[in-house]
Parts: sequence; structure tokens; C-alpha cells
Amino acid sequence: MLEPPVDQQRAPSSGYQVPIQQLPSAGFRIPLQGTSHSGLPPEYLAGQPIVNWATTPIYFGSAIFDKSVHPCKIEYNRPNLPAPCSVAVDNAIIFHEGRYDLLQFNPDTMEFVRASEGRIPAGRRPVKGGYEEDGMPLYHGIAMHPNKHRVPGKTSPRLRGCVYSYSNDVHLVTDYEILCWK
Repeated sequence: MLEPPVDQQRAPSSGYQVPIQQLPSAGFRIPLQGTSHSGLPPEYLAGQPIVNWATTPIYFGSAIFDKSVHPCKIEYNRPNLPAPCSVAVDNAIIFHEGRYDLLQFNPDTMEFVRASEGRIPAGRRPVKGGYEEDGMPLYHGIAMHPNKHRVPGKTSPRLRGCVYSYSNDVHLVTDYEILCWK
């Protein structure tokens, strides 16, 4: 007698069917590197931008450092910046020249959820954006800058809000949105 494939077998006692595919906790990513402002994957691979200011689409990403990974923003249409990948770390803006991963944003599986003061909304599973050197998870957030621009940033319970960079400054807001799985 043939048995069904392993990914569709039922657990002996519960009757629960194991899902065929579960999305990775950090989502699907495209590895990128360096300071070039060309070479962004086409939108069918990259997914839609998180925000789009006129001709400046902005994507979520994760900047990979030696001992940590930080949520970052990726801006390919801004050649005036030293690198397309920037991240706020220790109250400074770093234009990351090393490896970073672009998050393939998919509105069918992801959504923004109101959050405040670093708390994860009850019953929600945030998309992981990275971790601090001590292993503390970091998540993708969206802040509303006073000029009404939505800006990608990072959040965690330790940060007590969403940290983001805008116009050469690092900012913290306590009311923001966090990227979660639907």
C-alpha cells in the first residue's frame, strides 16, 4: 500500500494535516551587495515597494553585519546616496556597503498592523527583519514622519518604538506600523 508523501501525512493521534508549505519567518529574500544604484531585480522578483515617493520606490531589506542583522531601507533611485542600503544603528545612519537582502514584499501574505512602544500586537506574527548582537529579534516597521511620509524602520520591544532615518537624522516614534504575516 502506498503512503501519501511525508508533507501530507496525518499525525497519528491528532488528525491534524501538516501544511505543505509554511512561509519562512523572515520571508523570501534576494541577496544584494555593495554601493551600486543599478541592478535592482525586476519588480516581479523584488515585489512591490513598501512606499513610493514620486520616483523613489523604497523597499524593506536586512543589512548583514558581522554579529548582527538589521532591518534597513533600500533606495535604488537615489544615486546621490553613498549606497542604496541604509540603516539606523546606535543613533547613526550607516550606508551599508556589504551584503544585504531585499525582502520580497507580498501584500497577499503580509500586512501592516498598528503597534506602539515596541509591543507586538496580540495574536500577530511579525516578519523577522534581523537580530541584535545578543540575539534580540528585530522587526520591520513603518513610521509616519511629521511631513506625512511613511518611512521604513526597525522595531523591537527593547527599542520601545520604531527607529528610522530621514534627512540625515535618526528618529524614534512610539506609534507606528509593524509588518506582520496575514
